[in-house]
Amino acid sequence: MRGALVVLALSGMAGALAPATAAVAAPRRADIAIDYMATSLTDVIVGDSSGVTTIVRNASTRASEAVTVTVTLPEGLQVMSAQPSLASWDCSFTAPAWTCSHAGLAAGETADPLSLPAQVVGATPGDVLTVVSKASTTSRELTTANNTGQVSVNVVAPAVIRGTVWIDVDRDGQRDPDEPRVSSGPDGVQRLLFIPQNVDEGGSAPIHGVVAADGTYTAQLRPGYYVVQMEVSATLYYFTTPDVGDDATDSDLVYLFSDPEVRVGRTAAMYVSSGSDTVVDAGLIDRTM
Repeated sequence: MRGALVVLALSGMAGALAPATAAVAAPRRADIAIDYMATSLTDVIVGDSSGVTTIVRNASTRASEAVTVTVTLPEGLQVMSAQPSLASWDCSFTAPAWTCSHAGLAAGETADPLSLPAQVVGATPGDVLTVVSKASTTSRELTTANNTGQVSVNVVAPAVIRGTVWIDVDRDGQRDPDEPRVSSGPDGVQRLLFIPQNVDEGGSAPIHGVVAADGTYTAQLRPGYYVVQMEVSATLYYFTTPDVGDDATDSDLVYLFSDPEVRVGRTAAMYVSSGSDTVVDAGLIDRTM
């Protein structure tokens, strides 16, 4: 009996010392994730360009092998550069997507932003244009659930600013039917600018306009705040008195400053909404008359 107990004890000890058949720890793997996507504009009009930025990160504690990201454009967005110049990405475009490659990422490393330019072409106000980015790597991954991201832009109707530029011969601040018109040119309107004031929506670069031979201009703009500014020859013109009489035929530009070469007039900042039609006329006094 005692011998049996010893055998049983030794048998139990052997069982305790033997390796269990518990699950072996899973191998460490990379985890490539689309961390963030954004566009430089959220509301766009046809003709606008908008950058599309994708941020890719290795969320794992293990380095990855080479990374590939495909950025697919929807109908309505057109590529602006088939091979954009980027610091650490190598991209090429085959409709409808860019394919961009990057060297492997270290554990926890975030790649340089992948920023690609696109232009709104052939879309219609009311359209929502969605860009999809999908990342992959030649490494095995912990999960692929975070490999895809998307971002959208809304196509809106443009705001219109239009007007007429004329010579106020009788200097009464009102445009008469027989008074001559002024067009763009060295001896006319040297520069017509629409200057965005909403810097967070696309920057402050001015938009250039052209005054036609009949003295009229029309600009289609993204909704927002703008200043209309006009530059004319300081030796040829003054700006007439603004806001005199009938608003439909008065001048809307206020003299701002001049130097020996250029005289500048402008409006106050004004908000123009999607689908709106705003008139900004400019009356000039010919100094030679």
